[in-house]
Amino acid sequence: YARPFRQTGPFVIILGHITADFLKWAVLFFIIYIPYSASFWMVFGGVSPTPVEGYGTVSELLFNVFRMTVVDQYNFRGLAEQDATMA
Repeated sequence: YARPFRQTGPFVIILGHITADFLKWAVLFFIIYIPYSASFWMVFGGVSPTPVEGYGTVSELLFNVFRMTVVDQYNFRGLAEQDATMA
């Protein structure tokens, strides 16, 4: 939308590069995030005989695994009680 204006040309190019770099990062992130989440679902989630609190549904599990990536508080004690090796 800003291409007709000569002064905003560099900003349009920068935004294009930012978008391309973000998409590359997002693909790499999801290549790691999806299998990691699937393994947590199999060990701690709804598939396990006794799901850990906060990992019972897919949406809760995805949110808690994302919280792990940003080093937020999550239910580590429950994970360790369920399976100490995988926690």
